[in-house]
Amino acid sequence: MNNCKKIICHYVHNLENFSGAAFQGSLLASNINSLGRFHCFLINKNSGNVFKSEFHEGFEILHVPNNSFLRFFCLVYIFIIKKIDLVHIHGYEDVLYLVSLLFCKKIFLKSTIIGEDFESLSRKRSRLFLWVFSKVSYNNALSTPIYKINKKYTDNISIIPNFIDEVELVKIDEKENLFLIIGAVCERKRTYESIKYFIENISTQLPGSVLFIVGPHSEGYGEYDDKYVSLCWSLLEGRSDIKVLGQVNKSEVLALMRKAKALLFFSSREGFGSVLIESLSMSCVPIVLKDNEVAYDIIENGVNGFFIDSFSRSISVEEIESLISSGILYETAKFYHIDRIISVYESLYEKIL
Repeated sequence: MNNCKKIICHYVHNLENFSGAAFQGSLLASNINSLGRFHCFLINKNSGNVFKSEFHEGFEILHVPNNSFLRFFCLVYIFIIKKIDLVHIHGYEDVLYLVSLLFCKKIFLKSTIIGEDFESLSRKRSRLFLWVFSKVSYNNALSTPIYKINKKYTDNISIIPNFIDEVELVKIDEKENLFLIIGAVCERKRTYESIKYFIENISTQLPGSVLFIVGPHSEGYGEYDDKYVSLCWSLLEGRSDIKVLGQVNKSEVLALMRKAKALLFFSSREGFGSVLIESLSMSCVPIVLKDNEVAYDIIENGVNGFFIDSFSRSISVEEIESLISSGILYETAKFYHIDRIISVYESLYEKIL
């Protein structure tokens, strides 16, 4: 039955870990596959050296090894047995890119983060990469900062934001005095500064408030640093108002956002920041550090969230509650619903193929 459909391979990294990009890629592929216009399957580069296939509700996921040499031969095998028409890469990957070029496949590249833009990759490796990138059929730059760089080298480019599949209008009286930090505990996410901000700016003005820290904090993810994690945990000594939940599933994250009043998001570098639109979808107000350039695509200061220019800038609980009551977070989130974003992707796939 799939012979009459174009086949699209989606490629992600570390689906088994706390990867927002991998979750986005998997959800996009499975939803487009279920609509029936295209046949999609997923390749996941896992953190070990496993090569296996599995199915979830009829949707195929192929896990390929982390080792580059093994991964190359696994991908060659997949490309031989699968009649792939388009390779959708969610975050640049050298080995897959090479195999895709060897098999003359059309490439849809999602540039997920500054540092994986065309100029940064060519500086890290070779200027030859600018020619290599000219072979991309289409580039989703994901955010304005990436778009401004990559646009110099291709006309087949646009910004297609990440998406959410749940949007709910949550009233202020359904909220608790709960605040969140979500993401891997690491220096890039500025977990230490986020905890300090809660201690110095929120707990002092709202007695009884609680902070939940959600995300991996032990060995097994790329940015793990035991010294940094220990530094973060030193702030928790003697405090009962800060809880470490560790890694939880997506439904649990959304349930926490539904109850929480604000998200502290001080990451120094992101590709998009899906947690921001997830937060908006549950009327949880994002508080973002001003140097996070990609957040400007989503957040308008004082309208659907807040930017702070330093960790001493305190946002009052009254300001936070006012935004929740306004309903504007819900209205903003609807723009990012998966149904709208999928229609954009399907139109582009049709154009490319």
